[in-house]
Amino acid sequence: MSNLTKENLTFEQALAQLETILSKLDRGEAPLAEAMDLYKEGLVLVEVLNNHLNKAQGELKVFTDGQWQQGEN
Repeated sequence: MSNLTKENLTFEQALAQLETILSKLDRGEAPLAEAMDLYKEGLVLVEVLNNHLNKAQGELKVFTDGQWQQGEN
């Protein structure tokens, strides 16, 4: 889990890892301790994904009143 940081995971990598975790949790085969660790890892990945989405939203340009403007954060 220590390699999960906002700096080194792309959106696609974080999403793929979250999908893997959700699949494991959905099957219900993990012991409680492992399920808790997976859940915590998933929360970190959700934060990473949210940060990527917020950054992308801020970079979008919206055409308003005939002028290009930076998207709101």
